[in-house]
Amino acid sequence: MLKNNLSTSRVQAELVDFLETYRSKHKLSRTDALEEAIRALRQREREQELREGYRQLARDALKEKDAWLDSDLPETLSAIDKGKA
Repeated sequence: MLKNNLSTSRVQAELVDFLETYRSKHKLSRTDALEEAIRALRQREREQELREGYRQLARDALKEKDAWLDSDLPETLSAIDKGKA
């Protein structure tokens, strides 16, 4: 159900032509084709937000010390390998 009447919206002719071609090719109503386009746009936005979130997590992880790497573990393992521990 539409919140507003979108039939009064102004859309570039090229985009309207694409939508008409798409809906005809896929045997969709104009409403179904428009809803599909909006869902795809929403999905693209969500994926972009996830990518940005993962990038931020990676940046944050680089700022924090790694308990294993900063724990003298390599030296301890080396000593164990040499039979000194």
